[in-house]
Amino acid sequence: MVDLGLKISDLFEDFEAEPMAAASIAQVHAARLRGGERCVVKVVRPRVRERLAVDFECVQLAARLADLILGEEVVLQLVSASLEGCVEELRRAVMAECDLAMERQNIEARSAEFSRFATLRRARLASAVRVPKTYEDASSPRILTMERIDGLPFSELCASGGSQPSSAPDDWQTALTSALSVAAVSVLDGSALFHADLHTGNMIAVRGPAGECQVAFIDFGCCGRLPAPLRGTLLMQASAFAGGRPDVRQFCEGFAHALQRIPELGREEDLDVDALAADMKPVLQQLQLLNPFRGGADPMSPELHIELLRLQRVLCRHGVQLPREFTLLMKTGCFGALYFSLLDDANKRQLLSKLLIAGAAFAASHPKDARELLNPAKLAVLLSALRRHERPFAACGVTPAIVVASCLAISAAYLVRHLQ
Repeated sequence: MVDLGLKISDLFEDFEAEPMAAASIAQVHAARLRGGERCVVKVVRPRVRERLAVDFECVQLAARLADLILGEEVVLQLVSASLEGCVEELRRAVMAECDLAMERQNIEARSAEFSRFATLRRARLASAVRVPKTYEDASSPRILTMERIDGLPFSELCASGGSQPSSAPDDWQTALTSALSVAAVSVLDGSALFHADLHTGNMIAVRGPAGECQVAFIDFGCCGRLPAPLRGTLLMQASAFAGGRPDVRQFCEGFAHALQRIPELGREEDLDVDALAADMKPVLQQLQLLNPFRGGADPMSPELHIELLRLQRVLCRHGVQLPREFTLLMKTGCFGALYFSLLDDANKRQLLSKLLIAGAAFAASHPKDARELLNPAKLAVLLSALRRHERPFAACGVTPAIVVASCLAISAAYLVRHLQ
């Protein structure tokens, strides 16, 4: 506890020297604070940042040389950007995970926003997700002390193939549908800070204060934040998939929308939307065939990830640098598809219904976005989805007309087609 200028015994009544979990950057110890609270203490390994900095300097030098030797044309056939740029992106992400003060800020921000999001309150999802309490006096950039959350990790549910382990709460699937809805809202609402590493070890089924099942999100070391201009891009591109076939041109226009607002992603005047749409069409068609939400699909299949890389390469050839946030969203979407596969048919439909409700609440807060994104054909698709998945919208203070004008409802309608 050198970082805090204290001895372990000054802060903790008990501290287990043997870590309960360990990885390359940090390890986690079980402990009990002087006040009696059970907690876990995440500690960055000694000199990890210094060793990583040296390693990345060497790798960046090698990447720079490879860029020069191979040339841009060859490199872009292999990866979505320059090799040096790829290494730099990786360096920033890894070094950020070494900063536990940043992770603590992410946890505190998520906790505060979950309680104050108007969208979540209207959709009755404000208490659906739990995040660990942190202890500021026992934390530093290298040490993060959090409450200990006991429950059933979703890794055990995945290992059981979605069957009911004896230790699983009876209502875990209902809790999961609520948690996935909250994760979807987080991408667009408030500060748009979202958990970008919701693998099965970072989601835990726990008991809430009234005995109901909740889902806890842990390990906020990897998070994304969608800038306001990219939220409009995401909404535009989501609405492109509301019909029976994807509107490829509208999907590509979303990138032009992003370039107008974030120049560092590329030059809008250099983007030929029609040419991009022609190159993007076969990629999107293949992604539809590999749709990770369809029954029996493998959300982690190598083929799916190869196609996502292919999408990035197409964008690079047209002068568009895919934002890091979109890459994180694609990763998050794959995890979402994995959790979707755990649900039985009734709870899959329950998830879609909750997304419609969340979409209603979101659109009520952002009516301008909703009006701009939908045309009559898309409205017809969403109205059809509503007729199949009725919910008491009046209880949320919104009307079905608002529901159909939301991007989350669009996403739900897209999933509905794969449950028929």
